[in-house]
Order: sequence, then C-alpha cells, then structure tokens
Amino acid sequence: MESSPRPPQVNLNDRVDILKNVSIFAQTEANTLQEIAASMREVSLKPEQNLFKKGSEGKEMYVIVEGAVRVHDGNYVFAVLRQGQVWDDSSLES
Repeated sequence: MESSPRPPQVNLNDRVDILKNVSIFAQTEANTLQEIAASMREVSLKPEQNLFKKGSEGKEMYVIVEGAVRVHDGNYVFAVLRQGQVWDDSSLES
C-alpha cells in the first residue's frame, strides 16, 4: 500500500520565528513563545477545503503561514487572511 508524501513538519524554532512575526505576539517573551510554539499543530489545506464550518465549536486560533484563507458564509466573505494574520474561530460563535 502506498501512502502519499507528507509535507515536512515545521520544527519548534521555526514555529517560534513564525510567532515573532505575528503582531499580537511581537512583545511576547521568548520562553512564552516557546511554550505556545510547542502546543501548536500544523494544518495544511487544499484549495477550497474547509477548515471549520459555521456552528462548530470555536476553540482554535490559526496563524496563516502561507497562502490565503477565505472566511465566508456562502457568498458573503467576512475576510481574506494572508501570511502573518491570525484567525480565532470563536469569533464566529453567535
């Protein structure tokens, strides 16, 4: 059985560097950034793939590292997020 190749995982130091370039973490101490980076997990999406759906429980925060993410409800686009931007899915809770 063949498995498709997985993209390389981002190491801890790279995750810390990613966080340093996000405005809300710019003034965060190095040890705190390392703790946050250690709890992060990488999510890769294909074009048009959903990350979450309306009504799902919001408890995640996403940092866009590459590409763009469209936050929408049908044809209404709330935002298009790009590299270095953050999305907190609890923002969609009603």
